Amino acid sequence: MAKKRSIKVISQSGHNYKVKPIVEKYGGRYLIRSDKVIPLQKEWCPERFIVIEWNTKEQLDACFSSKEYRAIAALRENSVDSRAIIVE
Repeated sequence: MAKKRSIKVISQSGHNYKVKPIVEKYGGRYLIRSDKVIPLQKEWCPERFIVIEWNTKEQLDACFSSKEYRAIAALRENSVDSRAIIVE
């Protein structure tokens, strides 16, 4: 049976240096962290692109609902235009 993986894709800038240890504490692994983004569409041109992988969606949910993450979430939410998706 194939193992499902949860991947969160985030396009943002800002609080990354504070969030990385939190993501890793909850089992997240950064697959891509780059500011070298070449847009293929004019409508979306992110400054940075991040892909984080978790083994389970429960790990992802635990991370982003954790006390540690909620304490710094406003840094991202109030300072950048970010978009996040979950791919299973």
